[in-house]
Parts: sequence; C-alpha cells; structure tokens
Amino acid sequence: MSHKLGRFVDMVMLVMAWLGAIFIMFILFVVSAGAISRYFFHISITWTTELTEYSLLYITFLLAPWVLKQDRHVRVDILLNIIQSKNKRVLAIIEIVGNLLGFVIFGILGYYGMLVTVDNFVRHVTNPTVLAFPKAPLLMVIPLGCILLVVQFARRVSYWINALRKRSGVEHLHAEESPEELIDESV
Repeated sequence: MSHKLGRFVDMVMLVMAWLGAIFIMFILFVVSAGAISRYFFHISITWTTELTEYSLLYITFLLAPWVLKQDRHVRVDILLNIIQSKNKRVLAIIEIVGNLLGFVIFGILGYYGMLVTVDNFVRHVTNPTVLAFPKAPLLMVIPLGCILLVVQFARRVSYWINALRKRSGVEHLHAEESPEELIDESV
C-alpha cells in the first residue's frame, strides 16, 4: 500500500471515529430527551429506542477500524504476556495468525454484508417499525467498516511479517505495544 493511500485510509478511519463519537452524543441526547419527556410530561417518544438501536450498529462499525488501528481492542492477552517474556518470534507468529484470522472473518462478513445491503436496496426493504426506515442505509455501515477492518488487519500482518524478517525488530516487541508507528513506515 502506498504511503498516500495509507494516509487516506487513516483519514477515513479518523472521520469515521468522529462520526461514531457524534452518534454516541446523539444517543445520550435522545435517551435523555425520552426520559425527561416521560417523567415530566408523561409523553413517550416512540422512536427513541429504534434510533438508539440504529446508532449502536453505526457506532460499532464506524469505530472498530480506528480502535484496531490504535491497538485498543479487547483481547485475551494472558498467553501473549507469558510468551512475550520467553520467545518474541512465537509472539509475532501468534499476532500474524490472529490478524490473518481477523482479515478472513471480516472479509467474509464484509462480502456478505455487501450482498445483503445491495439486495435490500434493490428490493426497497424497510424495517417493520415505527419509523419504517429503509434497511439498506442501515446495513451499509457493515461492509464499509469491514472493508477498513480488512485493510487494517492486512497492515498489521505486513508489520508482523516485516518484524519477523528483521530479527532485531522482533526482539524489542511487547504484547501491549501498538505496531502503528512501524506500520506507517512499512506500507
């Protein structure tokens, strides 16, 4: 991946992260407005739950690529912490396998997400809910997020393979370190 393309992908992920943050603030506002409306005015805003559900879907797929880029995702690192002090090469291989697994899983999810999104768009499918919102715009965030996750997993695999090739690159690695600085240099 060229340096300019990598910077473009990083910028897209940052914009998506900011959009995810806006959705979080939106949920805060909508849920608070619904609670205040019910408590003080005895009026229920029927669409608050629906919009909150849609926002949670968007938050997940807008923020996931950025979180992966920052290496702040949830992971079970007990095994990695044990291995880190013993064998850096094994640590790098585990990282490669894990990132390849993520690459494949999100590639498949993105592919089928795109098929479902296009199918819903072509058939003009709507949700049978209060707002009767079209499903395609709701679902399109899934393949978009998955595409960026696949790109980020590929960047991480590239980093770890390069670290394995450079013996000195593997020796200083720790499980909790983010490979982001070296990813930018290696792509």
